Amino acid sequence: MKKRILSCFMALALCLTLLPAAALAAPTHQTHPICSGQTCSHTGQDGTEHPSNAFATAKWLTSSSGKLSVQHSPTSSSGDRLAEDGNYVILEEGYYYLSNAVENYDHLTYVGSLKTIKIQGNVTICLNGTQIQKVGTTAGSVFEVPAGNTLTLTDCKGRGQVTCDNTNDNGSGVYVNGGTLNLYSGQITQSYGQKGTDSNKYGGGVYVNGGEFEMNDTASVTGNTATGNKKGDNGYGGGVYVNSGTFNMNGSASITKNNAAAKSYGGGVFVNRGTFNMTGGAITPEEKRLGVSLLLINTAKGAQMFDSLPLHRRRCSLAEAVAADRALRSPTPVSVDRSRFFDALEQEPFRQVCARFLSALQPREAAGKPLKELLGNVRLPFGKRKQK
Repeated sequence: MKKRILSCFMALALCLTLLPAAALAAPTHQTHPICSGQTCSHTGQDGTEHPSNAFATAKWLTSSSGKLSVQHSPTSSSGDRLAEDGNYVILEEGYYYLSNAVENYDHLTYVGSLKTIKIQGNVTICLNGTQIQKVGTTAGSVFEVPAGNTLTLTDCKGRGQVTCDNTNDNGSGVYVNGGTLNLYSGQITQSYGQKGTDSNKYGGGVYVNGGEFEMNDTASVTGNTATGNKKGDNGYGGGVYVNSGTFNMNGSASITKNNAAAKSYGGGVFVNRGTFNMTGGAITPEEKRLGVSLLLINTAKGAQMFDSLPLHRRRCSLAEAVAADRALRSPTPVSVDRSRFFDALEQEPFRQVCARFLSALQPREAAGKPLKELLGNVRLPFGKRKQK
């Protein structure tokens, strides 16, 4: 009897050793709708309902040494390398899972790309509880969505992330360059915004440039920053920056723990000549405070012009304004010579006044700092003043 049991056990062991290793580690997946739930009430751009088995024919996106490939099954040991175009790698229309258990040659917990992934057509990706990163030294976002193209991101496991991990800290999670981004679940996080021609940073998590960003369900934009590269630079939209585009926030979506740093604007969301519609979701109070901009209007005409702008705005008390604006809380100290300077300026030529108060021996660049300290926050049209 013992020999028979031992024989059966050995036979079973032999059968297990004949199975391919990938089959033992193969991830299990149930097809699901776009929103990752069991049912889906959303519709596509053409008005048709999302199918419940949207990912039935999905392919698997993986990486090797920062190069992206597509596999046709979760047990494949090889795949088709994605085409590249300059600083971009092209992801064509279709449904994809991120690979975290098949032979993801670089790392078993993330998919890494050395180049920005440019979307071509209608692309839908399930993050599959995995992280996709922009790695290396090349500047640029993780994804770029050009005009006429759509990227839809969802996550069936709740841990999926999009991060821009460039060593030069230059790149948004997603750059919506005229196209459409639909974010249903997963996180856009640990991204640092895109550098503009002025050295400022824009859109830590998402930069919408003339396109559309739809944020739904449990999607999250969190832990991103938009800070200038050097002292004196600004940052705009630590979480989301909208430039002549549209941002719609719905469901239980959230924008949290983003930062535009000191001397910057819009910790959570900054809108520049665009539209932000918030019908659901949440922006933390701290993000709202960081996003406050203050405008003092002195004339009826100014008020009329401001009311015509497509901006979210509300009236606030002076106490609220001071609490939300660091420059008002701690204004630049006024120099004791300020009154004497302006009195002299009314009676003497400008150069003569500068010579007396600032020293005529100072170069123009060196004189800038003491002049600023003298004048505080006041700007004068010196270029228009005639010499006596």
